[in-house]
Parts: sequence; C-alpha cells; structure tokens
Amino acid sequence: MAMGELAWLVLGFMVLVWLVCMVLGLPVLLVWRAQTTPAQVRAAVREISVYTHQGKTAARLLYHTRLEHRDKPLRWCVEKTIGDLVRDRR
Repeated sequence: MAMGELAWLVLGFMVLVWLVCMVLGLPVLLVWRAQTTPAQVRAAVREISVYTHQGKTAARLLYHTRLEHRDKPLRWCVEKTIGDLVRDRR
C-alpha cells in the first residue's frame, strides 16, 4: 500500500469516528473529556439547577455552552452558564 493510500485511509477513518460522535450527540459531548466523569457532569447540572429550577433546562444550557466552547473545561462552562443566567435576569 502506497503512503498516499494510507493517508487517505487514516483520514477516512478519522471522518468516520467524527461522524459517529456527532450522531451519538449529547451523552458524548457532555462527557467527551477523559478527566470529566459523569458524576462531575451531574454535579454541574445540579449547580446550574439552583438558578433554573429544572434539571432538563440546566442540562440543555450546559450542553450548548460546552458545544460553543469545546476547548474549555467543565468548571469554566458551568461558571459561564451561571453567569449568563444571572446577567440575563437583570
């Protein structure tokens, strides 16, 4: 197998993995980092729920914040979500 064919094969595999992750959606994105555990995500959703009074709403807000800021850690996303909620209540 030529080097060019191998490169295309690797690229195709990477695209396939990306598509599978996109299809799986929310669970993958909420816990996509190795250092983020499901327990940490649940605690984060509970913390945001203090401001939203609904767990589903808190999970949705955290999900979208993490989508927009994939490079940021969970703690930062929680603080941004809470900050946005407090700011929008003024």
